[in-house]
Amino acid sequence: MRFGPEDADLAAAIDQFDRVAANLEKLESVWHQLGELSPADIEFGLDTPERGNLVRTFSHLAEHLPAIDGFRVDAVPESADAIAQTRLDYWEIGEPAGRAAFDRSVEEPGYQIGEYRYRFDRARSALVRSHVTDVTAMIDDVVRDIDAVNGLGEWRGEDRWEELSSLVSQLDRLVGGQVPGKARWAALRRHLSFQDSTDLSDIATMDWPSVRAEVQSILYDQHEPLPVAVEDLADLVNARPVGAVSTRLAWSRLDAEGFERLVFELVRRTAGYENVNWLMKTNAADRGRDIEAYRVVRDPLAGVRRYRVIIQCKHWQERSVGSADLSACIQTIKLWEPPKIDVLIVASTGRFSQDAVAIAERQENERVLPAVELWPESHLETLLSRRPSLAAQFDLR
Repeated sequence: MRFGPEDADLAAAIDQFDRVAANLEKLESVWHQLGELSPADIEFGLDTPERGNLVRTFSHLAEHLPAIDGFRVDAVPESADAIAQTRLDYWEIGEPAGRAAFDRSVEEPGYQIGEYRYRFDRARSALVRSHVTDVTAMIDDVVRDIDAVNGLGEWRGEDRWEELSSLVSQLDRLVGGQVPGKARWAALRRHLSFQDSTDLSDIATMDWPSVRAEVQSILYDQHEPLPVAVEDLADLVNARPVGAVSTRLAWSRLDAEGFERLVFELVRRTAGYENVNWLMKTNAADRGRDIEAYRVVRDPLAGVRRYRVIIQCKHWQERSVGSADLSACIQTIKLWEPPKIDVLIVASTGRFSQDAVAIAERQENERVLPAVELWPESHLETLLSRRPSLAAQFDLR
């Protein structure tokens, strides 16, 4: 079966990754067995039929690992006697450096397997990342319908056991072996099976928070490098470049989801905010997501206070956010209560009308919750000017 760009079915794509993962695990196992049957120094007579079959199996399995961005495992394990003989030759001619280089070449198949594993894990994470984000937000939506008090839980409306179980199954399938599995996955599954009031409480207060935190670890690769067009930064300094410095951000390079992701990363990386995550109503017509965070204020006299913040992102460059739009935002976020929302932030790549600003000021002056904070384009430009690496990551300059 050939799998091409026209085969855009997610389940089929994950199946292909799972098949490659199985082959890769087998290859890793064969390489480990070969290591146990290879000479540690200069030792002859280890080329047994068992080792010969393992070498053949290694080559056969490697052929069934597709390339990842052109990279393949193409190194072939050396025969045991060949390894011993070459080591003996270097010892006899007194070239320890040559011996060391040869030993590294003997380990080349293992190095390539490690490189392939690294590329495979990153590729699979990239495949499922947006889907994991959506399903995680859907589970958040369901779990917020649980009232958990004193170890007992109940649904606020109709029970959503079946929906929750289905979503957890989807999440489990999406993340596969990408997460360490140290979180409360087994407990979550058990409680979903028993469906008692104590199980519901445990899901809301212990199981899902634990699993969610582990899942978050696979969503983004913080070590992904950006392309750089210079080999030595000193060359830029010595060139003494001149000209005006761009201050405007290229918002047009982002779509609505990209802008939302930018704001998410901005908040997540800023001190004073914690538990940053996406919210999504499963019946939202546009599948739009709000961002939730807790603003942590540390007062040396009063102690630590946490304020629940909801952020709505408006990637609107053609028109301003008006008073009707802002009023709709204030009404919409009530869907996320309880718990109480202390602050609504509306972030826009455009501007806010004077009437919208007046609404925000009135909320502030009358101490009405939620307090409304407006982040227009100019404010975001100021924030990102102090975080140039984030602006670069999203290709805004």
